[in-house]
Amino acid sequence: GVRRFPPAHFDARGRAERSSLAAPPADPPVTMATNEVEEAVKRINSHKGVLGILIVNNDGIPIKTTLEPAETVQHAALVTHFAKKTKGVIKALDPDNELTFVRVRSKKHEILIAPDVDYTLVVLQNPQ
Repeated sequence: GVRRFPPAHFDARGRAERSSLAAPPADPPVTMATNEVEEAVKRINSHKGVLGILIVNNDGIPIKTTLEPAETVQHAALVTHFAKKTKGVIKALDPDNELTFVRVRSKKHEILIAPDVDYTLVVLQNPQ
């Protein structure tokens, strides 16, 4: 199922500080109806090869996830950092352009990153 995570603070290596994981869940501002988000997550997660889904806010805080807690924290911090760097590269190359989607493939995984105004969708899947 989909889990909600409380806001977390991350160290330089993308690990959550222990005390921040004990905070009560915060209700994020909702731009899409919650049931629409739930349905979209379920639909994406049902595709063959999808290993997990993560939605983070612009601060890298996990809002929704189907990943295990340790994976969620690590992916949220590192993918947010990567997406911000990638956005900067696109803007540096062409100030009138903006990042809309990134696909990164390694031997073990493929990471799909879809940034939006308030949130970023991350899908982890098998590379085949």
